[in-house]
Amino acid sequence: MLQISSMAEKNIHWYLVFSSLEKAIEQVPDKRAVRVELDDKQFCLARSGERFFAFEDKCPHQGVPLNKGKIEEENFVCPWHRYAFNLKNGREKNNMCDVLSTYQVKIENNKVLIGIPAKSKGLLSWLGLR
Repeated sequence: MLQISSMAEKNIHWYLVFSSLEKAIEQVPDKRAVRVELDDKQFCLARSGERFFAFEDKCPHQGVPLNKGKIEEENFVCPWHRYAFNLKNGREKNNMCDVLSTYQVKIENNKVLIGIPAKSKGLLSWLGLR
């Protein structure tokens, strides 16, 4: 499991996954994914060349782990039932199941970060009713 730290930015928490782009390229095989844990949740970080993609490590079809799947064209293919999810928007290629949750990845100061939306406290909390 990878060591993760975080930085808050607007409504997104940015989690440091790799301290350098070179290390990320070395640790994440091309056209494959590795599992990362952020806030006690499992995610995948996948690589195609020098481009990285992040998504939940749970297939929306039956909840099985996706980290053993692979990239084919612009899709991440589930290793269990071959459903193909678009890496940018999470939609399954043939609309066979729900959308896969995808997340932003950025390279900043040569570091690789995954952006996870911050949990909203909601209107009731803001009004002091919760």
